[in-house]
Amino acid sequence: MKAEKMKLEMRKMTNDAQRKDIEAEEKWLENCGEDEEFFKRESKRLHRDLLRIAPVYIGGANSENKTQYQGWESVAGLQDVIRCMKEVVILPLLYPEFFYNLGLTPPRGVLLHGYPGTGKTQVVRALIGSCACGDKRIAYFARKGADCLGKDVGDAERQLRLLFQVAEKSQPSITFFDEIDGLAPCRSEQQDQTHSSVVSTLLALMDGLKS
Repeated sequence: MKAEKMKLEMRKMTNDAQRKDIEAEEKWLENCGEDEEFFKRESKRLHRDLLRIAPVYIGGANSENKTQYQGWESVAGLQDVIRCMKEVVILPLLYPEFFYNLGLTPPRGVLLHGYPGTGKTQVVRALIGSCACGDKRIAYFARKGADCLGKDVGDAERQLRLLFQVAEKSQPSITFFDEIDGLAPCRSEQQDQTHSSVVSTLLALMDGLKS
């Protein structure tokens, strides 16, 4: 019963976030039609934000900065985590037909949790190093949680939508959020409206990911 209630709440938040996106887009288009300066300003802003989001391409013949990445040999004592990352991230990226032939839905995300200094970020670096040595070209996006926050209301939601749109167009891709608790803290009744909206947007975007 509790699980069903949580599913209904999640669906409601997803629908609310999508509705807000549509309303914001319609308002933006209306303003563009009325104000040419606004359109130019927003175009420059979009171009600047896209440059900030631009990925690093790893793997393949033209891998960027291939020598700066180290593979799994740089991680010791986390064999279970390494095996999980290979199964959940590398297999779906490099061999999607394996899941398709078996009728399985590949995982769409991984949450690494633990105390500071336990190797969470190092595991991701090793993952990227392993992919950089492969034959398949992969787009890699790395963002700290606070990078998406801005001074204006709605900046974080806009940055997240742009990031996921670019990542989808650049697939296969890996998007890494470091210190995600700075962007999406634990939801609670005391949480302010800004963070609540950011969390809802992030959940909606992750729910819409294509494996």
